[in-house]
Amino acid sequence: MRTRRKARSLTDYRTVMASTGDYGVGAYVRRQQRRNIIVMASGLALFLVAGVLYTLLRPEDPPAQTGGYETYVRCVAKGCDYEGPMTVTAAQDFPVDCPKCGRRSCQQVWQCRACGAKFLPEGMPESVRCPKCGSLRVGSAVVRPAETAP
Repeated sequence: MRTRRKARSLTDYRTVMASTGDYGVGAYVRRQQRRNIIVMASGLALFLVAGVLYTLLRPEDPPAQTGGYETYVRCVAKGCDYEGPMTVTAAQDFPVDCPKCGRRSCQQVWQCRACGAKFLPEGMPESVRCPKCGSLRVGSAVVRPAETAP
């Protein structure tokens, strides 16, 4: 609020009574203004420090998801004998398109953890047994990074 520069005497009470708002006098007003400026500058400095700390301490962005994983598939179409690794997304349902014949006939290959045999499962996933050794320790034949390296 701007105040007039005209000095007022303490005996001139009519103008003071007619006006609205608070009046400050001398050094007190300057001290209040200084205090307001310091509080505002401190608040802005805190926001700036918080922004800098956020950018410095936030975790790294995760690497871009390719949206897929590599697994072994086998084409079950007649006349196509494709079996090999293929990248599929988590949202894809099997069967998937065969890279060799182009038909939607590639099934995910499972692998026995006991004997290492690779096979296509028959029946429900809860009751799948290895056709070679009969073990229940079976799962999808997901390609490990060491297997894909030449």
